[in-house]
Amino acid sequence: MRDRTRRYSPSTVLRSVFLLLCLVGSVTACSSRDRADWPRPTHVRVLYCCDHRVYGPYWDMPAKLLVFQSLAGLDERGELEPRLARSWEHTDDYLHWTIHLRSDVRWHDGTPFTARDVAFTYELLAHPDVLWLPRGIVSATVLDDTTLTVDLAEGRAFDPLGPWDVVYPKHLLEGLDPSEISAWDFWAMPVGTGAYRYSRHVPNTMSEFIAYEGYWRGEPAIDTVTVRYAESAVTELLAGNVDILGWARIEDIPAVADDHRYAVYYDIDPTTIHGVLWNHRVPALADPRVRRAFTLAIDRPSLHRVLGLPLETPFFDVLASRRQYRSGAAPPPVAYDPAAAGRLLDEAGWALRDGRTIRTRDGVPLGFDLLVSQEGSKAAVFVQQELAEIGVDAEVQQLDLNLVRRRIVAGDFDVVVRLFPAGIGGRFGARSLFGTESVTGYRNPVVAALLLAAWQTADPDSLEALYRALWPEFQRDVPFTYLAPGVQAFVAHRRIRGLVQGTRAAPLMNMEYLSVAADQ
Repeated sequence: MRDRTRRYSPSTVLRSVFLLLCLVGSVTACSSRDRADWPRPTHVRVLYCCDHRVYGPYWDMPAKLLVFQSLAGLDERGELEPRLARSWEHTDDYLHWTIHLRSDVRWHDGTPFTARDVAFTYELLAHPDVLWLPRGIVSATVLDDTTLTVDLAEGRAFDPLGPWDVVYPKHLLEGLDPSEISAWDFWAMPVGTGAYRYSRHVPNTMSEFIAYEGYWRGEPAIDTVTVRYAESAVTELLAGNVDILGWARIEDIPAVADDHRYAVYYDIDPTTIHGVLWNHRVPALADPRVRRAFTLAIDRPSLHRVLGLPLETPFFDVLASRRQYRSGAAPPPVAYDPAAAGRLLDEAGWALRDGRTIRTRDGVPLGFDLLVSQEGSKAAVFVQQELAEIGVDAEVQQLDLNLVRRRIVAGDFDVVVRLFPAGIGGRFGARSLFGTESVTGYRNPVVAALLLAAWQTADPDSLEALYRALWPEFQRDVPFTYLAPGVQAFVAHRRIRGLVQGTRAAPLMNMEYLSVAADQ
């Protein structure tokens, strides 16, 4: 429970308008709002966040798949399909893999792609100075140019074919210092095996890529892609200065939803959850009846509409695998029922007394600080308002994202609204949040044992069985409240064809599948 004498107000950060840069030469000049003709050869301009490091593991953004490729990717149905790897086999325990690579792939500088590049990438990302993701690889052994074996550590689940795990060129990177990986000049002038190769860049402003004529799938239809680095500014799109918002904010969507020139695409990511983390060390929040009451009091479908999410976005009150999420196998969530929420709080001793608007128990008001970063502020305000309707004083406290993360790790919070992984591992994965050493203070030995078993399991069928065993525990305990799955939004001019909702919604990840329609 917070000190009731402290008061925090959410900080409002005013972002400056991105200066319009009219690029010349091979980059299209700034165009008018009602541009009738697209440049020929075909040229697409994308507004993207951050800077050129989006192509490396520092940001780990979808943009890296414009230049680099993974061993396997996801098709339109979200199923794994071969890319740099043409086939693979594994033992029944998923600990020993043999991966067969394509023999017709070259890096953009003409150097042949081989199994040595894959082994080098595994080694780089597992380096103590990098450790981008937890790695469970014991060894990666190159048998020949197109074959390698991968041995995984028992008790450390890892997928060597992760669709986000791209391969980097050994011949260009092996002499560089891994401790300086985020500052490598290579990310400004990347050399990959993907559909587009680097052409030129202006530091912290833009990068230009052209279709790779030697791409193994064939040269893509769009000839040139210019990526401009800035905050996702919908004004740039509406002015006709860019063709795509490569990373749109959900709050930008209403501004373009009724504009016939543009289409909005969503990629729902079931591996992340936008949810509420309750600190179980706070006396009031240690009672599962209270946590269930709070969940009942939040009208989550209405929240989805406020956030601009697609209609009928699915959500659950449990953790589920990607396959269980997409198939709807997980149990349905509790329905919105503020009257039932009030009865549960009454039962737990938190009552509305003497005409007051805030519930109390033993003279103590039911209230807490609701910690949030800027990205979750709209959801946090909605939760605050919903809880106020049932007599709860939740005060939004907005901080920088890194400060929020540090507060979570230290257990220094009452309630947090944030995006966190639905997977088992990772710094804010299920084991960190709900396992034996839970940063939320949640303690359930059955859940801890199941999460440990899931962490040690690579077999997808066994993993889903462990998730199913977790469901009744989570339904009873309500250790967190699921608000919505992670959703990424993208906006593109309607003349850009090939984007579809779901796994083909991200433009820079799927540029090789896109084309520009002729004028109508």
